[in-house]
Amino acid sequence: MSLQAHGHGHDRHEPLLHCGQEVDRLHEHLLQFWRGDAEVRRGQGQPGHVEHQMKVCGFNVFSWNVIVCLLALVVGWITSVHAGTMDVKPDSRIEIVYIHANDCPYCRSWRYTLNGGWKRFSQKPEAKYVNLITVDKGFLRYPLKENDYPEGYRHLYKIAPNFGKGVPAWWVLVDGQPILRNGGERNWDTTVEPTIIDLVTKKLAGGGTISSGYATVNSPTP
Repeated sequence: MSLQAHGHGHDRHEPLLHCGQEVDRLHEHLLQFWRGDAEVRRGQGQPGHVEHQMKVCGFNVFSWNVIVCLLALVVGWITSVHAGTMDVKPDSRIEIVYIHANDCPYCRSWRYTLNGGWKRFSQKPEAKYVNLITVDKGFLRYPLKENDYPEGYRHLYKIAPNFGKGVPAWWVLVDGQPILRNGGERNWDTTVEPTIIDLVTKKLAGGGTISSGYATVNSPTP
């Protein structure tokens, strides 16, 4: 099954960011700051400064560790609220929202060539459980607009209005809720298609739970 919506657009691949990575980066930056400051103090090597060398900007090492842990807990809590999980049920609807431009050679390669991603996927047994929804942005130089999405799918534009600058690009939906967004033929092979196959596998196995960075989004079901 394939629906088409016609519009205009201009797009480039926009990778997803994982909040868990931000926690690690925050922790690492703070540790680097403390280590660098400690190295400077050790280089001074002056007697009578032992107590000063055990402190960083007025806080001792223990205080910094407490601060790092608290910040990690706060960011981790935010991550858990945003990420969450979603249930895939036996009757769940799995959809691919495919964004393309008429003058995009990579889009034509993915959609129509014998070795393209869609042709290869459509020959797999999982394909019959997935619907393809096509979003036509017109030409590469045009920005993607909310009305380019079919009615019932325009909540995706509100979630990520800049997504679709690079095409081909895809949303993966379960019961109208976004599970993943990604772009580029290589990412189709390494990320998008494996995610879809995993969703179909869970659906056919009677259901299962999946992680989703969009699980808490209050999106209308198309």
